[in-house]
Amino acid sequence: MYLKKLLIAIGIAAVVLSCSKEQTGQTREDKLSFHAQADCSDEPMKEAAVSVLAGTRTLYLKSSFDKEIDLFWQDAATYPWAKIEEFEPTGTKGVYRITLSYPDRYPGVWYARRVGTLSAVVPGEDFGVFLPVRQGATDRVVEDFSAWTYGSADPWSDISDTPLDNWTTALKDRGFSSEPVGSDTLGRCYGRVGYIRLGDKEAHRGSVLTPRNDSFRFDTLLMVSFRAAAFKEKVGSKDDNHFRVEVTGGGFIRDYAETEQTWIDLEAPYIQNKEDFFGSDSWFLVFIADSDSNQMTATTRIKITSGTDTSEGCSRLFLDDISITRLVPDVDEDFYTENEGSGKDKIMTTINTE
Repeated sequence: MYLKKLLIAIGIAAVVLSCSKEQTGQTREDKLSFHAQADCSDEPMKEAAVSVLAGTRTLYLKSSFDKEIDLFWQDAATYPWAKIEEFEPTGTKGVYRITLSYPDRYPGVWYARRVGTLSAVVPGEDFGVFLPVRQGATDRVVEDFSAWTYGSADPWSDISDTPLDNWTTALKDRGFSSEPVGSDTLGRCYGRVGYIRLGDKEAHRGSVLTPRNDSFRFDTLLMVSFRAAAFKEKVGSKDDNHFRVEVTGGGFIRDYAETEQTWIDLEAPYIQNKEDFFGSDSWFLVFIADSDSNQMTATTRIKITSGTDTSEGCSRLFLDDISITRLVPDVDEDFYTENEGSGKDKIMTTINTE
């Protein structure tokens, strides 16, 4: 049995050793390298990604050393988030199979990136290679509204609802804003305890815009994640549960790449008669892309509006856990394909979160 070791590190090793030439003319990668293919015919890996859903990933290590290799997993978590399940020879000289297991990401940080490192070391040779392994992608905007303590946590109560203009300076500084909808003169975005509400019982629609982020100008793909639920009485009437997500300041909805449409209309589930009134089906994903003629900029923002132009009556909408994640093509997990485009989050709702 080849040696397996597990190491909890305070920091994350995130660099691959340089490929400087040895005196033999070989690079480090000629002597020891990680690969995605079993025959190691592919280029040595510089980094690896795993799914945000629990599973395993098989990798391969190619070695020109006639001795056993020590393999370590390192990350900065209190308890390591991944585990080396297998490190064994494949039967091909100098090639080893690695099976790495990992858990789901969990509610609140489902798509936020975390990183660990596989380290392969040759004992007594002062020689090794490192492979960064990541789960999730890079967050640009994250807000769970836990700092909001206005009014009531009860969605059926509108006591002391606080419009955005009256939020504290500290909360306003988080960058959210609101715009009037249609002929209205107010944005109708209200702070609650741990979430926000758009619209009111007088049938005014409401909107909220996400904070600006200078880094958007470097991005070509974004993923917007949030929870949404429409208002209904405990017994009786229901509001219109349609709402609109729009990208402003550059970019378009990826589902409409041919026309570069900048908005998509969606349908929210209704609040439920329980403590977590959003429910497990309240998660949404919307994907944003850009083109040479419609690039994302530092002023790109996501606007969510309760109701649509054809809505009649009330269209109150509750929102929570808004995040915007940068996606790098051919590097990050292809969430767009996995989710079959924008709409309900089909990826994470495979996990029972109730």
